Amino acid sequence: MEANLSACTRTGERVSVRVLCVAEYQRLRDFLYLAIYVPLGSQAPDASIVDHPDLTKYHASFGHVSDDALTAVIGGELVGVAWVRQFTAHDPGYGYCDDAYPELSMAVLPERRGMGIGRMLLDARIACQRALGTCGISLSVSQGNPAQRLYARAGFRVAVQRAGDLLTVLELQA
Repeated sequence: MEANLSACTRTGERVSVRVLCVAEYQRLRDFLYLAIYVPLGSQAPDASIVDHPDLTKYHASFGHVSDDALTAVIGGELVGVAWVRQFTAHDPGYGYCDDAYPELSMAVLPERRGMGIGRMLLDARIACQRALGTCGISLSVSQGNPAQRLYARAGFRVAVQRAGDLLTVLELQA
C-alpha cells in the first residue's frame, strides 16, 4: 500500500508520511525502544531490552509479505513510525488477538510528541489497512500511557484488560 501525504505540524513544520524504505528497516529497533512506555519517575530499561526474543519479533527480519511500515519525516529526519506485523496463535505478540488482525506498533521521537504526528501516522496506517481489506488491527498499550487517548479517539476499543496493559482492537470491516 502506498502512502504519501504531507501536512503541517502544530508548530508549522512540514511533515510527510511515506512508506518506510527497506534501507530504513533497521530503525524499527530504535523506534520499538521508544514505544516502550516508562511511567513518570520510573527508570527506563536498557535499550538492549528490544533484543529480548519477546520483542525482537517486532523488528527482526522485517519485510515479510504482511509487514508494512509508514514513517513520518520532517526535513529528512524520521520522526515517527507506525508498523504492522502479522502474528499467529502459535507465536503471538503482546497485542495479539486473532490471526486475521495484524498488530500495530508505533512511536514518535520524544521531542516530537504532542505535535499531531502520532495521529497523522495512525490515520494513515488505518487508511492503508482499510485499503488492504484488513478486518481489524490490534495493539497492546500500557495502562497509564497517554497514547491510550490517541488510540481511543481513533476508535480502538479495549478487548481485554490485563495486569498493566490493555489489549485494544480497531474493527475495520462490518
